[in-house]
Amino acid sequence: MAIPKTARMKEHLGKTAQVNHVALSAPITWLRKGISDFMTSPLLALFYGSLFSIVTYNLWTYLSSSQSLHDVRVPLVGVVVLLLGPISAMSLYDGSKRIESGKKPALTDVLLSAFKANGSCPSIFLSVMLIVLAIMWMMFSPLIYAIFNTGSLN
Repeated sequence: MAIPKTARMKEHLGKTAQVNHVALSAPITWLRKGISDFMTSPLLALFYGSLFSIVTYNLWTYLSSSQSLHDVRVPLVGVVVLLLGPISAMSLYDGSKRIESGKKPALTDVLLSAFKANGSCPSIFLSVMLIVLAIMWMMFSPLIYAIFNTGSLN
């Protein structure tokens, strides 16, 4: 079965990917810019830091006390943090863009920027769906194993 070639594919046919070379000192520059952004708008960074800390702590506490989810608490907290992190990063990127353009970022504008940038915000919907699927997978996989494994483990 042949792959249909579209006009866009023909436009890029034969091109190779370009690799950007980054100086060894670039990470230091990025850290300096991040510290500068923090000094310009500390409320934004402190809000996201405390939000992640509170959400993670409360989720861990809830999962530790839950009988059915106790065994999957480590991967579940990892999934939640890994999926919600990039969404909140969009807001932080917007805050950095506003600082770079000379504006002081307001917390409400930056919080809503993740929704405005993506229209109906499919990335947040996709993240929530992936979290739900991960929870279902972690809950049902031991059950499926117990149902279908009728022999001994040896």
